[in-house]
Amino acid sequence: MRYLQLTFFFMFITLHCFAQKQNNIWCFGDNAGLNFNTTTPTVLTGSQMSTNEGCASTSDSLGNLLFYTDGISVWNKTHAVMPNGTGLLGSASTTQSALIVPQPGSTTLYYIFTIGELGGSMNYTMVDMTLAGGNGGVVASSKNTVLHPLVAEKQCAFMRCDGSIWLISHEWNTNNFFADLITPTGINSTVVSAVGVVH
Repeated sequence: MRYLQLTFFFMFITLHCFAQKQNNIWCFGDNAGLNFNTTTPTVLTGSQMSTNEGCASTSDSLGNLLFYTDGISVWNKTHAVMPNGTGLLGSASTTQSALIVPQPGSTTLYYIFTIGELGGSMNYTMVDMTLAGGNGGVVASSKNTVLHPLVAEKQCAFMRCDGSIWLISHEWNTNNFFADLITPTGINSTVVSAVGVVH
């Protein structure tokens, strides 16, 4: 009986959970986009990006587009290039040339992690959404800061229970994985794990 009560309790609790909407707007490909804020996803127009491979976009907690990037340029919610938003070191032929990660503890600061093609460097650039009248801008002093000099074309990030974020990448031509912990104070020392095959 207790098991049945707990089951119904957790079912009720999950019915009242609401997902955040930071990933509800996708800008990708040749000026393409999708809006997942609607019951049935709808097509978006207006994107200025044209890319065959990696790109990233992010929204606020209500699902409103903030900005998007192909790893080379950064466009704001009005589809205009952000101040200092060109010349990032991603590549048009990198499978995951850009990844957007919020600064833990902030609602206005974001990292854009970029990767060049075939053994290029992994870099980061900060975006401050308080710049340019709230449309955001690239923080010039952070632009293209090298995090790892030689990496493969893959990257991912996941949030820990405490709100900090692990950024995972793979060193080029080795079996080393890099794990960088991102906290409210910035990017911490890299954990290197040698495992698996050479990439």
